[in-house]
Amino acid sequence: MFENMDKNHGAALDEVMHARHTVRAFSPEKLKKEDVDQIIEAGLIAPFAAMAVVGKTDFRKFFVVPGDSPVKEKMKAIIAGKFPAYADAIEKSSGPTPFSKMLKEGGPNMAKSLLDKPCIVIAGERWGVPAIAPESLSFCQENMWLKATTLKIGFQLLSVVSGMKLGNDKEFCQLLGIKPGEYYLDGIALGYPAAKFKPAPVQYPDLESSVKWL
Repeated sequence: MFENMDKNHGAALDEVMHARHTVRAFSPEKLKKEDVDQIIEAGLIAPFAAMAVVGKTDFRKFFVVPGDSPVKEKMKAIIAGKFPAYADAIEKSSGPTPFSKMLKEGGPNMAKSLLDKPCIVIAGERWGVPAIAPESLSFCQENMWLKATTLKIGFQLLSVVSGMKLGNDKEFCQLLGIKPGEYYLDGIALGYPAAKFKPAPVQYPDLESSVKWL
């Protein structure tokens, strides 16, 4: 299994992980289909809950929405319509946090702007027992993010898709051609970073204070 692995692979992976950042400003330049395909292929080989999808070969799906697709406008309308209730629910459950305040102030216009990206990918993981589709999809997104980084393509999670539980929304699922409740859905934005974009500085936890050997 590990016969072809050596220290060079580890060093390369370390470099990719440190280079990875969320991109929030994109160039309008269109992505190449072959690059998007490579990113999705990386997601397809991510770990999954094998016991939850026994006998299923369609347990992971991707729906690619280019920037000029008419489907994107329909998605924006659905999300914008649900946004006020979504923001209210977040505020009610968590109180006046910075996140809930941002949602309330942004309103439906913020919802629409979230999808104004060169390429949107809706990723879906089939529900099963145990019900750990979100965890499986997070592995998939991690693979995709790392692959996108190697291609110098920006990656941004669009958690509004999972936050609004759009996998249960009849109108949204109809756009994708799937049954509501069949897949856990989350969103991803892809695109080349804008020329002047710089990632925000991040203070990661340090090893010494984060680890306790028992």
